[in-house]
Amino acid sequence: ACEYNVCVLSLFIFGRIDIYFGWIDNILLLGHDVRRHGVFQRGSQWADGPSMITQCPVGPSDNYTYRFNVSDQEGTLWWHAHISFLRATVYGAIVLNPRAAAPFPAKPDTEHVVLLGEWWNANVVDLERMAFLTGIPARNADAYTINGKPGDLYNCTAANQTEVFRVRRNETHLLRIINAALNTPLFVKVAGHGFTVVAVDASYTTPYATDVVVIAPGQTVDALMVADANATASPGGRFYMAATPYDSAVPSGPPFSQTTATAVVEYVGEADDAVPPVLPARPDYNDTATAHRFWSNLTALVLPGKPTVPLAVDTHMFVTVGLGVSDCQPAC
Repeated sequence: ACEYNVCVLSLFIFGRIDIYFGWIDNILLLGHDVRRHGVFQRGSQWADGPSMITQCPVGPSDNYTYRFNVSDQEGTLWWHAHISFLRATVYGAIVLNPRAAAPFPAKPDTEHVVLLGEWWNANVVDLERMAFLTGIPARNADAYTINGKPGDLYNCTAANQTEVFRVRRNETHLLRIINAALNTPLFVKVAGHGFTVVAVDASYTTPYATDVVVIAPGQTVDALMVADANATASPGGRFYMAATPYDSAVPSGPPFSQTTATAVVEYVGEADDAVPPVLPARPDYNDTATAHRFWSNLTALVLPGKPTVPLAVDTHMFVTVGLGVSDCQPAC
């Protein structure tokens, strides 16, 4: 186990699930459960996973099988622990592959899962407990991460703390980007490269070309990236992928760390470790114009034979959402 965050064998508990059912075998010392984020749960709402809402936590050394149907969904979703701050380190990808005959619009040569997260140099369970006791929100994360690694711009003493994505020139790569951060939207850029967004939250979109992905907490974005960077832009054949925070709601300053997580996109056969990777220009943390441009250009993909959005509206609804604060500790 790890000292600060929930780990097993010194590794983050995250991984990819390419199956149509989920299971959990709790080898932790804490009760927890797992939520499949974005699964519709039609007729299986009891398998949604939120602790104290649809079920009690799965006890230490116990196991529980989640059964649900995702036959009408395709694309990228994700799973995470749904109790305490365990979600900070217990998460992973769910890939819903299309059927062989399905008109899958994206035809990449290969694909990569890009899991964005946060890291605290503290026990994440203790952070939440202290917030309950004091009424003061947990402090900012010490780092953002890409596939569990913060990258080269943080002062880390451990080796191998930068994720590397290896690509081949002129191939098309599908990036399955997942924001597993607790509260922070993130900008994602790759120096010298652009993206074509083809899906959000396991729903196909009209292809949208952009040089930046903006992704909210809990959201997934499928983006195609062609490995066609100008070789003179980085003689070493290595380019940084950068993830930086975005916030538009706090004019007095962001309630999060203004730092940057990095990974390296490395060209096979061209990479030279002696040459530093190129870092992309990063948006300001309050660059609402860039965020609005990205989100407002996402529209659903209408395929032949698929129903379109109804144009006639029968009922207009005005919905407000509030936040209720409870001073009681949950019990089950």
